[in-house]
Amino acid sequence: EEAVEQARRQAKEYEKQEQERKQALDILNEVQQYLYEAQEKIEQAQKSMGRTRRYQLRAQYGELKRKTAKIRPERITLPQAEEILQLKNELKQHIESV
Repeated sequence: EEAVEQARRQAKEYEKQEQERKQALDILNEVQQYLYEAQEKIEQAQKSMGRTRRYQLRAQYGELKRKTAKIRPERITLPQAEEILQLKNELKQHIESV
């Protein structure tokens, strides 16, 4: 009976890990899709913004792209996903303020 209980606990733990992994992968996909949108928006807005603002946007975009590129989907963790999601939201807010 103890073996059955241990198997249940392990199954629950595995299910929790898989849910977190799926959530992290969903976030990674969302961020990757946004990178394409952001690139287009930055290119469209470049003419209407100053050099400093353009540099800041490109730097934020570059940081997000680099961090996203370093993540291997099969090894992504929820904290990594949350970090890139935060960077994505900051970039989005910055782009929308242009």
